[in-house]
Amino acid sequence: MHLGPNQQYAHTIESTLGDAGAAIDVSDPQTIDFLLTETEESLVEEIVVPTEQVIRVLFTLSCRFPAVFSCAEGNDITRMLQNALDQPRQIISHPLASYNQRAEFILRRLCVIMSSTYNDKPHIYQAVYSTLMNVMADFSSTKRTTNQYEFVSDSEEELLLSAVVDEHRKRSIVVSPGKNPRSSVRKKTYIPANISIFSEPVITTAICPSTASPYNLWSLMKWAFYCCSKSSGDSAESCYHDLYQGYSRFLLSIWRLVTINFVSVIDSLMNDGRVNHDELVHMFFYSSESKQNEIISALQDPSLFILRALMAQVSGDKEEWYKRITSVVFYGIEHEDDVPTSPYPRDRHLIRKSTNKADMFGSNDMVESMGLRFEILSLVYYNGLFFDKGDAFLGSSEVEPQDYDLVTTVLVQEMAKKLYRLRYSYLKSFFEASLVPSELSILQVPANHCSRMMMELARELVDTLTGRYGIDLEVRPGASQFPWEVQFAQEMVSIIGQKDLYEMVVQESGSSGGLEEAWCKATFLLGWLLDMALTELQSSSQHGDFLQQLREGVEHADAVSARLWKRASRKDKVSSVKYGDIFRSRFPI
Repeated sequence: MHLGPNQQYAHTIESTLGDAGAAIDVSDPQTIDFLLTETEESLVEEIVVPTEQVIRVLFTLSCRFPAVFSCAEGNDITRMLQNALDQPRQIISHPLASYNQRAEFILRRLCVIMSSTYNDKPHIYQAVYSTLMNVMADFSSTKRTTNQYEFVSDSEEELLLSAVVDEHRKRSIVVSPGKNPRSSVRKKTYIPANISIFSEPVITTAICPSTASPYNLWSLMKWAFYCCSKSSGDSAESCYHDLYQGYSRFLLSIWRLVTINFVSVIDSLMNDGRVNHDELVHMFFYSSESKQNEIISALQDPSLFILRALMAQVSGDKEEWYKRITSVVFYGIEHEDDVPTSPYPRDRHLIRKSTNKADMFGSNDMVESMGLRFEILSLVYYNGLFFDKGDAFLGSSEVEPQDYDLVTTVLVQEMAKKLYRLRYSYLKSFFEASLVPSELSILQVPANHCSRMMMELARELVDTLTGRYGIDLEVRPGASQFPWEVQFAQEMVSIIGQKDLYEMVVQESGSSGGLEEAWCKATFLLGWLLDMALTELQSSSQHGDFLQQLREGVEHADAVSARLWKRASRKDKVSSVKYGDIFRSRFPI
């Protein structure tokens, strides 16, 4: 590509935007378009890692108010972006592709690159990881210098643009010799350059977790989920929808990086890639006491784990962490008296100027948001497993937890309190979000731990819906000589066929107005637990002799459920999950 006059500005990012760099306000659409195009092209073959300043610009663009385009055009762009993840040579040049979508695509592409090159191309992984983690330190710092922003003329945008071009033209990766990207998250007290986008500070500055201005990622989450609840109400405002869409994309990108940091560091500390990621918690509880102490000490270090730094921001008291985190993650599910603070004044201005009207895209942000909420809480749960008793892995309940405040039981109980208040459709969406495969494939919370979290959560919710009926599912490998998968399935089939279980759902639902919601929740959760048991049974070679017995038990449970529903609701139509359908989906007749 011939750069022409822009080559005169070719010099390093450090000399342009380093400690002595001038403040730059990027407000020219052509500059932003060229920056995005150059970055997109740099991630095709010979991967060139964007600079930290470019990453900050990408983060900021990803959460901006999206461009207006029709529903059909928007869907075309979404499909194009998804396809481009699998075919990175497809450069995003669609004329209607908005800046925020393109920025989000680049950030997603970087995460996919890290996941795919984790083992086979460590030098690329190291370069991408180091750059992104240095930027992530902006969100985890507790002390930062307040920056003053001076907006300069548009001509100075060429300095940023040419510096980016120069970096990309080099087509090389610079990695500091001997630097281990998983050794720590760099602590910083000063951001070298003052970059603004359309006369607003970049998002890494707007979110400033300092004592003087304690606006952090959790604050932004509250604002995003507030916008989500407003856009999903009876008088949905399109402005709230657009605000939520922008900030949710940004938060999902950020949380992917928090997850990558956690999984990468814990893997490095435990086995440096020699054991399957899914087995790290199991391996931890079978390690020596000194090794366990080493891991726990590391997990408590906010300079190693971004998650630890973020959790410490919600409260100075560890006993409050899970309660505060779930309150933020499920903000907006019920009427809230206070209106959260927005990161940018323009958000309030847009809201004041907007008019009540139906969402132009016909989507339900509350349903969609359950995926983000699940991503956040599943990582918090994964972290908690290392502080837990470990009885599920050791087969003994005599082990003391590493930290009583962080045991996963407490988190599950706090989650259940919030989910219990959700309407059925949203609760169902939260559970179904756990089934969506991740793009990261390797650097993610292991699926077996996500499944365990959802099983514990389903059991806790059923207990709440039935007035503490008490479902005992302490079945695990090695618990008895009998095949545990068969025992698990038999116990679940026995539970769903018990008449008093459904009678307690009716009793606890109170007025008839709440019966259908409670019934749908309870039968869905029981069906979820049954499906988990049958999924485990599928993997067992010894299930053949028991299938007929289980099939009859499931049919009996459907009959009991239908009979009690008709009696309680005085309706013929059964408003519940059919267990027989679940059974046949796993074991077709």
